[in-house]
Amino acid sequence: MYTVIVRAKKDADALKATLKVFYKNWDIRVKTLHGVRTLEKFYDNLLDAIDPGRFNIVLVGREDRDKIVLEKGMPINVAFFLVPKNKVRNARLTTIRESLENGRAKFRNVIYWNKTYILGRSEGVKLDFDALPAYDNFFLFGEKGLKALSNFLGDISGILLLVRKLGGEHDVFSGPQLIGKIKIPDFGNVKGEVINKQIFTTNIQDIVKSNTIILNTFENIALSLLRSLKSEYDTVIVPWSGGRDSTATLILASKVFKKNLFPVYVDMELEFSFVRSYIDHVSKILGLKVETAHVNLKEKVIEKGFPKHDDRWCTKLKINALHEKISEIASGKTLIVVGDRDAESELRSKRSPIRPDNHYMQVAPIKNWSASQAQIYIILNNIDLNPLYKYGFYRLGCWICPSLRSWERFLMRKYRSEILHDADRKLLDEFLENSSS
Repeated sequence: MYTVIVRAKKDADALKATLKVFYKNWDIRVKTLHGVRTLEKFYDNLLDAIDPGRFNIVLVGREDRDKIVLEKGMPINVAFFLVPKNKVRNARLTTIRESLENGRAKFRNVIYWNKTYILGRSEGVKLDFDALPAYDNFFLFGEKGLKALSNFLGDISGILLLVRKLGGEHDVFSGPQLIGKIKIPDFGNVKGEVINKQIFTTNIQDIVKSNTIILNTFENIALSLLRSLKSEYDTVIVPWSGGRDSTATLILASKVFKKNLFPVYVDMELEFSFVRSYIDHVSKILGLKVETAHVNLKEKVIEKGFPKHDDRWCTKLKINALHEKISEIASGKTLIVVGDRDAESELRSKRSPIRPDNHYMQVAPIKNWSASQAQIYIILNNIDLNPLYKYGFYRLGCWICPSLRSWERFLMRKYRSEILHDADRKLLDEFLENSSS
């Protein structure tokens, strides 16, 4: 999935030492530009070194910082990052790792505005936020989601881009303009701060059209990764929640694995109202039969109480049910294609794109994508997003999930009759009463 390019062999040696310590089994290619120093030679050699089917990260030291000007003319799958030493080889391994992580994050967290949002390097105005590895970005649109957000930012419309930062902080952009900030704690009240009056608008059609080339590039990298595994496996399984990330992953997998591809949905029973119908609808579009595992979560909640942040016993039930269904389906060598993304957690960002998972092998083709890129990729493939996203959700799960933040609980209260009309009323009342918001 990744190729890292440095100027000289000694830089490559330092990079390889870093990979050996921090990126075991990542299959990261290392290339050099044969020590060239002039801008012209650097450019020519760089064009020859680029892997079209991978994300290419060019690490340069301060003495080569003038080469960063070349980034603008590079393909979209190339990003430069400046290592804070004169030469890459002079940096500590931890510094090289940090530079590499920041370079990877640029592919998902650099966004421009040119009459609409461009989810990658482009012409126009760069949105003013740092492309840090822990950040994520996603679109909020749909009448219900905007109405919910208007409770904190006043009159808003169109399509907004939210940047999820640390500690529940979110920057809210309308076009290139920061119009507000939202604080979403795990518990407590959602708080909003208006920064500017909204003056920019766009629509989903323009976003999709303007990002087709970028998303085709990301798709090609993901498909290249999956195709490299195609001949090795007899059975391919995609754990599918009906959420954004697993849906984008399933679309990708369906383009490579035409036979013996099985989406697996774990029905935890306490699901939001739209999830099962969305699963059925999309599976028909893709021509796939969904395998369903069941967990009687309601009975367990009545017995044990609601799961908590420090006691997520429900996760074990879900994983066990998934693994049982995988064992039932698996025939021969089995590949699990997951929708894990780096921006979701530090743990996931440290995982190799391809890694062992019990008796199987696991691959994460959208590992380096942002939430917004996954959103638009689904729409680009003529599939609508799960309706819950139009209500303003960032992540989906059971409605008793301890990972639901104050924002999701606010949405649950506001739109209860629409998104939870199948829920056990008594249990839902108890959950909402016990959840501070």
